[in-house]
Amino acid sequence: MSESTITLVGNLATDPERRQTQGGTAVTSLRIASTERHIDKASGQWVDGDTTHINAVCWRGLVENVAQSLRKGDRVIVTGRLRERDFVVRDGDERYIYEIDVTEIGAALTFATVTIQKN
Repeated sequence: MSESTITLVGNLATDPERRQTQGGTAVTSLRIASTERHIDKASGQWVDGDTTHINAVCWRGLVENVAQSLRKGDRVIVTGRLRERDFVVRDGDERYIYEIDVTEIGAALTFATVTIQKN
């Protein structure tokens, strides 16, 4: 049996949102924006392409660490399982979204530094 594993680099589009499921399990939700960049052949300059927004959820030990460590705008590297979730909206239409069930997340260090503090 195989899983759909994905690694995504992008910026947090929202602050992490910590909440609890109906069963009392803690979860932190994230929205990550990843923008394609390429060099414009005519100008030789870097330009932004399309932006993809992906929802991500953190469970277990990640919940508190993510909620305390990351904020909107922070650049992150996320690895996890790609999941499809379906739901029905008010008008009765069925919708589908993809989200990452995060197994690892960290600050991207290309443009930032961090100080590690172990729990």
